[in-house]
Amino acid sequence: MKFNHPFKEVALYNFDEVSLFNESISQNLLNKNVQASIDDSCTHVLNCSLSSGSYVLDLIAQENSFHDLNLNIQIEKEQHVTIFIYVGGHVDSKFLSKVFGQIRIQNFATCHIYWMPKTSNFYKHQFVSNIAWFLDENSSLDLFVQESSGLLEHHQHSFYLKKESNLKMRGMIVSSEGSYKSIRPHVIHQEESAESDIRIKSLLQGPSKTSILGKIEVLNGAKNIKGAYQNNNLMLNNGAYLTAEPELDIDFDDIACSHGVTIGTLDPAACFYLQSRGLSLIEAKKILMTSFLKSIVPVTLMNIDFINYAEDLDNLLTKLQGAS
Repeated sequence: MKFNHPFKEVALYNFDEVSLFNESISQNLLNKNVQASIDDSCTHVLNCSLSSGSYVLDLIAQENSFHDLNLNIQIEKEQHVTIFIYVGGHVDSKFLSKVFGQIRIQNFATCHIYWMPKTSNFYKHQFVSNIAWFLDENSSLDLFVQESSGLLEHHQHSFYLKKESNLKMRGMIVSSEGSYKSIRPHVIHQEESAESDIRIKSLLQGPSKTSILGKIEVLNGAKNIKGAYQNNNLMLNNGAYLTAEPELDIDFDDIACSHGVTIGTLDPAACFYLQSRGLSLIEAKKILMTSFLKSIVPVTLMNIDFINYAEDLDNLLTKLQGAS
């Protein structure tokens, strides 16, 4: 039976090699470490084990579709891997993407992952992810999560840190009118001498709802832990609703953990100063909003993918100007 799988494109590419996995499920894969299948519930399953290199994982949905992807990735020992994960679909279509599974980074491996929308303005896009991240001893993960301007988007990330592992996560949210956004990072320090650093920033336009719930958990016996969680938010107009809850759950004394949340608006004095230098109010607001977000954007992405959010900022400013 031929399966009409719900993704227009599911491709895992190595920058220097041919396509490893694409839409044809029956294709003989050149890389034996990549396996694709469909389970009994019609969930798309992708299992792969990656060695050093840079990869792109494209998840492009069919129009008006609902689909699940079970993603299981393993980064091999002592390898250095970079993965760009793009999620998206047709701009005018309605679709719900659900991605779940686990990503394991083995001993002494280093992994950089950039999780982003393929393009901006997915207003009808609904996307849910639930990923468990396992960091083995002396491994390192640098994760950047960029939420799109979709109607509904929820990210649940659970991190399990072993001895002397290191986690750095950056998250970015730009809300769209009528949207619901949620991001929930949960760090579990299981063993000693691990470090975690999570920073999330959001620009919130009403009417919309945003939920940002961050938690650092230190298990009993996990000593010499360093953990930090910081969430900064800018409210752009009336009607934006935010739930922000930082949480620490500590079962051991020999640790250094911090958490905090800030909520504010664009600084009128800064806007006035920029206007005094010849900029319009809209141009001044765009500079301040862009500067606010760019402080957490990885240098790798600065000239590649931030253009998506430049488009979102232009759309936000147009609506704000009309409202004022």
